[in-house]
Amino acid sequence: MNRALLRAALGLAAAVAVGAEPAAAPDENAYATAVRRALRGISAPMVDTAEAARLISEDGATVLDTRAQQEWEVSHLPGARLVEFGLSDAVFGPSLPDGLPPKDRPVVVYCTIGWRSGKVAERLRAAGWTRAVNVFGGIIQWHNEGRLLVDNRGAPISRVHPYNKEWEKFVRKP
Repeated sequence: MNRALLRAALGLAAAVAVGAEPAAAPDENAYATAVRRALRGISAPMVDTAEAARLISEDGATVLDTRAQQEWEVSHLPGARLVEFGLSDAVFGPSLPDGLPPKDRPVVVYCTIGWRSGKVAERLRAAGWTRAVNVFGGIIQWHNEGRLLVDNRGAPISRVHPYNKEWEKFVRKP
């Protein structure tokens, strides 16, 4: 029996022995419902993580992370550029950040669940980036599906900053 399976079995046995409930995996339907509720009013087109991954790998999309610096430092998508939402009024004011692709190229924008990134994607689209899209479910969904995340050194990591306790309950534990 491999060690991970053995640890899981022992953890379950210990939880049952003391009458505790084993930790449940996040409910994917509950997460999707909570995200849909939170994203009401976001007008930017949304894509699922599979389409976002395709846009990145096949179409060479620019990837923007709209979370705060401390969230970024925990983990982010490979190749993503940090554009903190709290700074986006200044960043996206009269001038746009340097290094954006031509307006006809795809831009994938994400945050924890899709709200902050949705607002940034809306602003990009209003400024002419017609292929800017928001990732539905954000980095939590990306992480829960086992997609690659990296730390500041570019090394793979299986942690994600949940933003707050409300969203933390939906993060799949490694």
